[in-house]
Amino acid sequence: MKKIALLLPLILAACGTQTAPQQTAHSAAGSMQTGNGTEYVAAFEAKVQNDLANLGLAGDLTAQVVVAGKSYLNVLKVNDSTARAYIKTTYPSSTGCTVDWGDGSVTAAQTPTPNNISTEQQNHVYASSGTYTIKLTCGTDIKISSFKAVVADVEFNLFDNLEVDYIFNDGGFNYGPAGLLFPLIESGFKFESGRPFLLKNGVLPSGHKSIVLHVNQGGPGRISAANGSTFGIKSITAGIWYAYGDNVMLSAYDVNGALIASSQFANDGSLGQPLETRQLNWSGVKYLEITGGYWGYLNVDDMVATINQ
Repeated sequence: MKKIALLLPLILAACGTQTAPQQTAHSAAGSMQTGNGTEYVAAFEAKVQNDLANLGLAGDLTAQVVVAGKSYLNVLKVNDSTARAYIKTTYPSSTGCTVDWGDGSVTAAQTPTPNNISTEQQNHVYASSGTYTIKLTCGTDIKISSFKAVVADVEFNLFDNLEVDYIFNDGGFNYGPAGLLFPLIESGFKFESGRPFLLKNGVLPSGHKSIVLHVNQGGPGRISAANGSTFGIKSITAGIWYAYGDNVMLSAYDVNGALIASSQFANDGSLGQPLETRQLNWSGVKYLEITGGYWGYLNVDDMVATINQ
């Protein structure tokens, strides 16, 4: 059977408090075997346990919590876009440990690692291709690994199977009220808006339908993951609709409600202006919000996005 290298240099993975970040080499996060590879995962996890034993982090660590804080990080490539962090820490609960996935997403690690599990495991799905630095931080103690994500672009073909009574025809569009469909769940995303409409024809590609989300009717239109997770959005195909000269802003916010980025749309489909595929490449998004003047809608045809699991 082909041998698999799972080397974790013990010198670079030294435990205890570090005064500066120290790179830890993890061959498993590079060009490793992936897929269903149950034998590979079992071998990887056996190596993790061997590392923990050599570092004095195996077994019941209750007594170590009051002696010295220690931490461990290793990263498995589950598939081309999914990383799994194996974490162990003896830091007390008063020391908050976090995992920074390198794409704007940050999660909390349990401190100390519960005694009923050998390691805490966290999965993260990347929305865009790239090489990411993953950091486990406990105070000044920082463990670092890397992960190369390869993400295929997938368009969802959103809304094309929805139906309403198309009771209006204007500007080349057939459209009808979509309020009974809302809040709308499509491909794992939740779309919220007051006075939404479902559109077809007009400037939309043949066979496509779109949802128009109002800028402020009952609060700003909003797009989020239905499961409450963060997500990454690579691009959106959209325009505005009946904005009466007002521009419409699409803004991304993180888990703390802080603004990540904004993108302004001015292409009004009701005036015959085509939709635009806007490259966004926003990561760690908790929700998208649509704002503008009193009137106006964002007309959303499709997105390329990935929900973090």
